[in-house]
Amino acid sequence: MFQGNLRKRDIRAIEGAEEPIGVAWRHLRRGKIEAAITIHQRLLTIDPGPQLRNRTGDLLVRAQRAKAAIVLFLEVAEEYRESGFLDKARAIYRKILRVEPSHRAARSGLAQLESEERAASGW
Repeated sequence: MFQGNLRKRDIRAIEGAEEPIGVAWRHLRRGKIEAAITIHQRLLTIDPGPQLRNRTGDLLVRAQRAKAAIVLFLEVAEEYRESGFLDKARAIYRKILRVEPSHRAARSGLAQLESEERAASGW
């Protein structure tokens, strides 16, 4: 599915023969961002956890694919918010606003988060 930028060694890494994140970092050091993104996208099909989605979003930003990154960042922020990790959610919303300062959903999410925190603290 995502094999376009990968060599056989990279595919073996994704399938478990080698540490895939290590292969992705090796690609990054060599300036092959798209290959690193491809590995991360394959890993997301196996484990779509918030840390990996956040890291994949960071790579997408580096590759100037902000819209795709923001989609992942919004998912991560909402997951953190729903899980009660409000500081992490706030950090992700702010990251979105650094990428796209006028992003409505991020502004709204950040405002809602701050409103909920004020209500919880009794202010």
